[in-house]
Amino acid sequence: MESIRLSKSFSFSSHYKNLRVILPRLRSKSSNSSQSSPRTPKSSNISRRNSSREDEFREVFRHFDTDNDGKISAFELRAYFGSVGEHMSHEDAQEIVDELDTDGDNFINFEDFKKLLMQKEGSSEEDESLKSAFEMYELEKAEKAGEIIRQGIYKSKHAEHKGVVDLVTETDKACEDSIFNHLKQCFPSHKFIGEETTGAASGGFELADEPTWIVVHGFPFVCVSIGLTIEKKPVVGVVYNPIIDEIFTAIDGRGAFLNGKPIRVSSESQLVKALVATEAGTNRDKAIVDATTKRINRLLFKVRSLRMSGSCALNLCGVACGRLDLFYEIEFGGPWDVAAGALIVTEAGGLVLDPSGSEFDLTARRVAATNAHLKDAFINALNESE
Repeated sequence: MESIRLSKSFSFSSHYKNLRVILPRLRSKSSNSSQSSPRTPKSSNISRRNSSREDEFREVFRHFDTDNDGKISAFELRAYFGSVGEHMSHEDAQEIVDELDTDGDNFINFEDFKKLLMQKEGSSEEDESLKSAFEMYELEKAEKAGEIIRQGIYKSKHAEHKGVVDLVTETDKACEDSIFNHLKQCFPSHKFIGEETTGAASGGFELADEPTWIVVHGFPFVCVSIGLTIEKKPVVGVVYNPIIDEIFTAIDGRGAFLNGKPIRVSSESQLVKALVATEAGTNRDKAIVDATTKRINRLLFKVRSLRMSGSCALNLCGVACGRLDLFYEIEFGGPWDVAAGALIVTEAGGLVLDPSGSEFDLTARRVAATNAHLKDAFINALNESE
């Protein structure tokens, strides 16, 4: 089976690769030009090194920032490559700007540029671990879990009941086993929790301080969702829908992507125009069902429309890419439902919080996701229904 590549997350365009090759050469020139500076007392060595490196970074930055406005445009990037004899289309230049631009102003500012230089200078052990973790999942997704789901969705299914309305099929178990077996070989010291393995064990789940892999897969709006947490904070998130071949990816501080292309949350600012998603969950306790329907009844008069698609993880990704404006769910299964999606939303410029408006807790089984414009009106509407 042909492997599905993550073209923008780690397999950069040829121009982007060339940019990363050029940068150290420019740094070397800048460093050599400053070697004749006077010696500094030993007590200020650290300060001198930091200052020297900052000056060096700025010198490299100036090679690209030809109009000295403190920003690099796609035009300036293209002009620089032309000056060193390499043709670059405007589309390629814009692609690199989009890759590095963190504040959405369509320019590469110095902080964006410095981050790239520091990555080239030498990634930390944690950074390399994140990259390794991310790449390990790509293999597993493309060759194992996705294929298991694609085959299983068209077969007659044997289902076991975890609850009155909560089912687990042989495909669910096969996916989780396949992913865990592969990841345990790559990361033997990490802990693993998943929807099916945790459901079969007593005592619930434990989200550890050390690296923890969290896995979920759901039907019929189907996905494989894998999140890596370190000290209970999501740092890697991958959500893959093998039926329509969409993969959402994010690494802490690196942005969010759909099939390798950068994604952003919607810019909708009016609640009455917002498309909302939620889920009824699998708990049929009357008090919980009544509270769920009450929220829905109140919200329907305040928003454009409401959807229930069946997957918490894919609903979060829908917010991340702007297909949905808002999402909330209370009493979902566990951290495996939100660990990957929550990171993808925040890396896409969105907000993830508790439906009450307080800070999001990965283990609380309560989540809301939106953009900054809708946050207050959304939370107020939810609180009015309580």
